[in-house]
Parts: sequence; C-alpha cells; structure tokens
Amino acid sequence: MPVWNKYWPDNMGGITVSRPIKYVKRSGGQALVEFALALPIFVLLFFAIVEFTHLFYVKLTLRQALRQAGRYMVTGQGQVDPNDPTNTDARIEAIKTRFRKYLIGTGLGGPTCGLTLNPASGGVPGETVVLTATCNKPTFTVLFAQFFPGRPNCLAGNVCFTLRTTWVNYQFVTA
Repeated sequence: MPVWNKYWPDNMGGITVSRPIKYVKRSGGQALVEFALALPIFVLLFFAIVEFTHLFYVKLTLRQALRQAGRYMVTGQGQVDPNDPTNTDARIEAIKTRFRKYLIGTGLGGPTCGLTLNPASGGVPGETVVLTATCNKPTFTVLFAQFFPGRPNCLAGNVCFTLRTTWVNYQFVTA
C-alpha cells in the first residue's frame, strides 16, 4: 500500500490524488476570508438601498404635503378670524398646519422643514401664489453623511429638499 493511501479513503474509484487530506482541511479558511472581504460590500450596498429608498419616500411625501397645502390654500380656507379679515396670520398658520399634517413618517417637521408663501399673505382671490418647501433631512448613517457637505441653507450631513409649486386662488369670499 502506498504512503499517500493512508490519508485518502479507497472510494475514489481508482483515481489517485497527490495531496494529503490535511492540506484540504486547512483550505477551509478560504471561505471565511472571502466572506470577510465581501461582507462590507454587501452591507454598504444594503444600507445604500435603504438610505436612498427612504430619501425617495421623503421627497414624494414632501411633494404630496406641498400639494395638499396648496389645494387647501386656493380655496380660501383657514380664515378663522371673522372680526379682523385683514389679519392673515390665522390663514397662513392653517396652511402650514395642513402642510405639516402630511409629513408623516419622514422625520421632517419643526425647524428642519419650512413652508413659505409668495405673496406672504397667501394671496387674494384670483392671485397666483408660489408655495416653497425647504427641508433638511439628516441621513440614517454617518457613512453617507460625508457625501452631503453643507451648502447655504443646508446643514452638513443633511440632504436638502427644495420644492416649489404654483397655484391660482379660486374666487373665494374674503369676508
């Protein structure tokens, strides 16, 4: 019996292999090394998909919230002070409240997200009004924050959204 036969079982069908089993057993760490090299790439890809999917969701939700605030504004709603029809603060606050109501699940709101109207009063019947939403959304992971440097009106590590929409007010009753 040859020396190498003591390392291999005799079920190879007459095929002889020149390497002993002890070398085959030691190559098992190769899979672990390959996994360790591939895992960071897969984790990075996974978090990138999660991050950018959420940012896409935020943009769509922000667009919907801006649309709802505009639809509310053009009807002349929100004039809750019948004693002083020239006071437009109540109407502006009602429009902004409508806008914030639709920012569900985005993590936006408060000082990170603002709504401006041009003209600031929300316009009179038949007037064209531009609604602008400007929001800063922090990233989920610190890893992706480095790709979003600070800009004017945008904090470092945040994704900045600026959306505008133009509306023409209906012929609503003002007083």
